[in-house]
Amino acid sequence: MDIRFDGKTVVVGKATVFTNPAIEAGVIHGRALLEFLGFKLKKGSCHALAMEKPSRKDDRHLGHVEVPWPVLPDAFSGLQVLEKPAEEALAYLLWTANKGLAHSTGAFTAHENSIALLELSMGLVRELMVRYVYQPLGQTAPPPTVQIQRRVD
Repeated sequence: MDIRFDGKTVVVGKATVFTNPAIEAGVIHGRALLEFLGFKLKKGSCHALAMEKPSRKDDRHLGHVEVPWPVLPDAFSGLQVLEKPAEEALAYLLWTANKGLAHSTGAFTAHENSIALLELSMGLVRELMVRYVYQPLGQTAPPPTVQIQRRVD
């Protein structure tokens, strides 16, 4: 793989030189947005969500923009996926960020459907941000800038 800026090669190597940090950054950013919306992992679970406002008084959250907080399970109504797959995907994103990326732990194990769950969670994070931030503020969300395409060999 070659990465070029202004026609000059700046990186040469395996695709993972780019993809691994890009995926990690996406997962960590997804976690930050979910926490902004009040989503957390349910205590003692890696599959279920809970809603709570951030506990640190300097954390930025949805309450700072004066829009209503999501309420489980209503947060998933009207999404293009069922409630349980949505909750599982978002919980897996939080679990991956907390136990596998932000710092390594022995508790982290990859899920057999990890790629599918992370792909689903990224779309869901965007949908939730549109629903709970952009729409209540009367703003138009920016269009998605990344299109995921399956590799065809």
